[in-house]
Amino acid sequence: MEQKIEAVMTTQVVTATPATPFRELVELLGQRRISALPVIDDDRRVVGIVSEADLLIKEGWPHGGDDAGVLEALRHRHRFDKGAGTCAEEVMTRKVVTVALGTPLAAAARLMIRLGVKRLPVVDAQGRLAGIVTRGDLLKAFLRPDPAIAWEIRHELLRDRFADVGAHVEVEVHDGTVGLTGGLERRSQVDALVRAVQAVEGVAAVNAKLTWEIDDVTAMATWPIA
Repeated sequence: MEQKIEAVMTTQVVTATPATPFRELVELLGQRRISALPVIDDDRRVVGIVSEADLLIKEGWPHGGDDAGVLEALRHRHRFDKGAGTCAEEVMTRKVVTVALGTPLAAAARLMIRLGVKRLPVVDAQGRLAGIVTRGDLLKAFLRPDPAIAWEIRHELLRDRFADVGAHVEVEVHDGTVGLTGGLERRSQVDALVRAVQAVEGVAAVNAKLTWEIDDVTAMATWPIA
């Protein structure tokens, strides 16, 4: 069964409001040992996010662009403005990418990789903050117990989706690596099954020792020789 984002997200989220003072932001990050926190409005809608990188600008350029050279100030003027900020609203990153409750873990992982972000606030149907998920949270899927992985492959893949070939396949799982053995009729069935098993949550690798009788994948492979 495809796991959803709520299975791994943190629900007790440390947050700030737009008016949270700079010093308090630093204290929250340090005391809770986190690297960023969402900024929410009175309706718990995400309006920004404050990271250590946002706050660190004040250390290097405490007066913003006034402390930078002309070229630096022009090139990074929006970033340097945070150096003079005194509250969350003035230092936060406003363009926040969120994901909805019910988002599959794989989709969230692809989004993080594509955008290069380390965390995603999770929102409900009304756009209110419901949790937050980090890269580390998504990696927890690979700690899924081997018996749970094996059960899903045997019962939800081989018995249901691949019922026509399931009886001919044996499954073993060790440390997230799935071993498949057996013989199928067509090579395309082997390829489809391996792809499906690789997509199961917690699977780190697939070691397929499956044979086939008919190669319906390689061009001309099944044509008789004249």
